[in-house]
Amino acid sequence: MYFQFANQMIYEHSQRLFSLCNFPPCKDSEKSLSPEVVGAISEQFKQQQEINNQLLGIIEGYKTALSDFKNDLRELEEQRRANREQTNRQLKQLQASFDSQSEQMKKHIESRDKEMMEYIRSSQKQQQQHLLETAAAPEEERENKKGFFARLFEN
Repeated sequence: MYFQFANQMIYEHSQRLFSLCNFPPCKDSEKSLSPEVVGAISEQFKQQQEINNQLLGIIEGYKTALSDFKNDLRELEEQRRANREQTNRQLKQLQASFDSQSEQMKKHIESRDKEMMEYIRSSQKQQQQHLLETAAAPEEERENKKGFFARLFEN
């Protein structure tokens, strides 16, 4: 059955080829073809087969290129993902560093403010003490100006 189909296909193809190449059609029977026709068909078949092989080679080249492109794209995606993860880790480290520095600065400012308040209180106490001493000084001077007997009999 396959051979009948193949013969029929060859016959139809040869009839088309005859019309294109101006070969006289075969009149004896469907199964017999002239040697010129068989040679022409064989030559055209070989040429078509060469073209098909070249096309298959080109298709294989495109498949290889596509596969390489997909691999490159996959590698680039993996590299981008790795870069994104590394950037996220670096950002987290920087945030932790900034938080630590911020906390240190906050403690330093609080310590400085505490020392400044202690200094201000101490300074105010010294100033108050000095004012009290200054206020008490005229009274001591009056006491010192009194004579010996006045101081003796004052009480």
